[in-house]
Amino acid sequence: MLFGRESWRLGSDVPANPLRAIVGALIGFISALMGIGGGVLTNTFMTLYGRPIHQAVATASGISVLIALPGAIGYIWAGWGDPAVPPFSAGFVNLLGVVLVIPITVLMAPVGVRIAHALSKRQLEVGFGLFLLLVSARFALSLL
Repeated sequence: MLFGRESWRLGSDVPANPLRAIVGALIGFISALMGIGGGVLTNTFMTLYGRPIHQAVATASGISVLIALPGAIGYIWAGWGDPAVPPFSAGFVNLLGVVLVIPITVLMAPVGVRIAHALSKRQLEVGFGLFLLLVSARFALSLL
């Protein structure tokens, strides 16, 4: 995305099922392991298959709930009964964090939409590419 090369496309449209379903499951799995939202990988997948960046961002944002809910259930199940979890937690999900994050997300989502639509295709690609570099660096540092 940073380099803006059209030649790096994997196809002209997103693959049909069952490949799309398999990729969706892999995106959810990898996102959970990396501790990032599935929208990051979904957006990258869609743009590599020729979807416009604005459409990819919107779709990835919309399906993030479908990725987050099973992930949250998995974290609750995996950490249920663990004595090391902090107070106000259900498994590895801190309920205090959930109560704080949801209202802020609801309030800020329209702001993010306005910003994304105010940016050109190229500006959004570069911004998202820089975001991906930041997430990648954070993930790499967490391995040390």
